[in-house]
Amino acid sequence: GRAMALAIVLNTARSTYSKTGALLLIADDGEYAGLLSGGCLEGDLRERARAVIATGRPMSVSYDTRGPEDLLWGLGAGCEGAMDIFMLRVSEHNQWQPLRHLLDSLRANVSTAVAVVVESRDAARTSGSVLLPDDVTVPPDVLGQLAQLVRDGESAWLVDSPERRIFGLAATLPPQLLLLG
Repeated sequence: GRAMALAIVLNTARSTYSKTGALLLIADDGEYAGLLSGGCLEGDLRERARAVIATGRPMSVSYDTRGPEDLLWGLGAGCEGAMDIFMLRVSEHNQWQPLRHLLDSLRANVSTAVAVVVESRDAARTSGSVLLPDDVTVPPDVLGQLAQLVRDGESAWLVDSPERRIFGLAATLPPQLLLLG
């Protein structure tokens, strides 16, 4: 019953533990589910999450931990990359979206995708708004792109213009394994 912050990885560069579309859910007491960096960024994200939860205002944050010697023995270390992360409040106020939609889809065993408004000059669709595929007010072009994300199974930018930036979060079903004798 308490509000939480949902962190979504929007972009990555070079070596990162998590890739575009990864999620981290953070409670106001600092408890979290998921992992984006293997521990390098989670402490700072917890502090930022408290502000998002308290104010309800979403937040974009960028981390760049690349050094001049980015490679270690020819292999990239997980904390030697860059990430852009968007955090939004998830609570009863917004009917727990997009978490409720993602959970319902998982329970129905159906892949889905949702759109998250990261930036917007439109007062009707402000930053942090979640656009669901069953919402009749979602623009047709965005609905078509959400359907494509479901087919591709990958999260991506749907709209990236000076007027608005909308990120599409694909939620594919976990793989099923059949073990035989």
